[in-house]
This record gives sequence, structure tokens and C-alpha cells, in this order.
Amino acid sequence: GKGINSDIKQMIFNPFFSTKNGHAGLGLPISYQIIKRHGGVLSCNNSEAGETQFTIELPIDQTQADGEKK
Repeated sequence: GKGINSDIKQMIFNPFFSTKNGHAGLGLPISYQIIKRHGGVLSCNNSEAGETQFTIELPIDQTQADGEKK
């Protein structure tokens, strides 16, 4: 989507924060907590083209990455 203002970007992972009337503001905070519980990171950045980019980084279990099953 379009870029996010830096003032708003600081609040987007806070529960109940929304820039839209009638929206609960829970989607990003819940996503953030789930990713964090799995040892990951959810980040938000504006691209050079002015678009918003969300990135999810999750750790890889090396045994599964090598094709072994647990």
C-alpha cells in the first residue's frame, strides 16, 4: 500500500490503534505477537517508491532445513 507516516508507524503494532473508523486495530498487534512467540520479527518499512512493505523473519530449525523429520 501507500507509505505510512513515521508518527503512525510507531503505533501500528499497538492494540486497538487504527486509522480507520470502525476497525478494531488488532490485526497487526496479533500478528506481531504470534511471530514474536515463534522467535521471529515483524517489521514495517517504506520503500523508495513510497510503498509500505511488511517483512516477516522467522528462524529455521536446522534439522528441518536439512530435510530431517522430527
